[in-house]
Amino acid sequence: VLPIKGRERLQAISSHITLSPHRQEVRPDASLLVSISEAVQERRRIAIEYTSYTNTVTQRELEPYGSAGWNGHWYVVGYCCLRQEVRMFRMDRMRNVQFLNSTFTRSEDFDCHAYIIKHLATIPATWSIEVEFQAELFIVQHKIPAYYGQLTTTPQGTRFQTHHNHLPSFARYLIGLDLPFVVLHPPELREALQQLAEQISQIAKMG
Repeated sequence: VLPIKGRERLQAISSHITLSPHRQEVRPDASLLVSISEAVQERRRIAIEYTSYTNTVTQRELEPYGSAGWNGHWYVVGYCCLRQEVRMFRMDRMRNVQFLNSTFTRSEDFDCHAYIIKHLATIPATWSIEVEFQAELFIVQHKIPAYYGQLTTTPQGTRFQTHHNHLPSFARYLIGLDLPFVVLHPPELREALQQLAEQISQIAKMG
């Protein structure tokens, strides 16, 4: 038997959360998870400061539809008023979360569970990555912290072995190192680099 407020909180959490079939590696902020679940239930907007995977910080207002724990991370799904479309936000990248008094009307046709499955279920938990830099070991060591992965000397330079769960962000990281390199594995990382090059080319042509 729970008090009315306790029952409402439990219902808010259980009704609007999707859990990954895999073991969770990161525990969310419990109070934040409960508050977001209540905002979903009450259809209240939230204001957040969000840091993207490229470390770009933006101020957002979000109409939360649901949350999900997936492959070691927690996400909030909802309508982003800044981008004017449904987006997914990593909970650990949200700062200065404010729960607003303004409410919203959610489309009854939107299937939050299906959206989460579509956007997250097909993403591998982690990618095994091998890159060879055309640079000596001590130069690469100054660029890459030891805990990022394994560095070994090769006849051509330095091999870097690591794991990452998001290839586009890792492609940006490699470019930011400003070192010549060759991708040994996986081929999907080459595709992510190609897409990044195309994005940069489009930006350069604007204006």
